[in-house]
Formats: sequence, structure tokens, C-alpha cells
Amino acid sequence: MPFAVACSDPCDGRSQGTTGMFDSLPFRNDAALVMRRLIRSLPTRHGVMGIGTCDKGLPAILLALAGSTSLPPSPYRAG
Repeated sequence: MPFAVACSDPCDGRSQGTTGMFDSLPFRNDAALVMRRLIRSLPTRHGVMGIGTCDKGLPAILLALAGSTSLPPSPYRAG
């Protein structure tokens, strides 16, 4: 059964010039932790696909996937 999760990210355009700018980089780590927890919460998963749409969300997804060592290997992996 497919399952989708989302983790929104702060907008640099709106936070520019405010103290919210200081949350941009820490957000990547927070989002990665949330995504890893969501991945672990699906014990019957057969795989995970992450879709990043900005310069904060994409690194968060990559960190989450890299930290999910229990995922099956990708058949599309180089090598």
C-alpha cells in the first residue's frame, strides 16, 4: 500500500532580513530526522522515493535516505 509523507520547508524569500533566516540551515537536519522517523514507521515498506523541490528540501531528503541503512539496495545504482 503506498504511503506519502510531506515535510514543508521555510521560504527564504519571506524570511530574508528577519531572524527566520537563521532557521534555514537547521531546518535541513530537522527535516531529515522527521523523514527518517517516517521511513522507520513503515515496517512493511519495499522502498522509498524522495522528491526534493528546493535547496533545503533536497539535502534533507538525501540525508534521510543516506541515514536509512535498512532500505533495500536500488537496482539503478551505478556499479
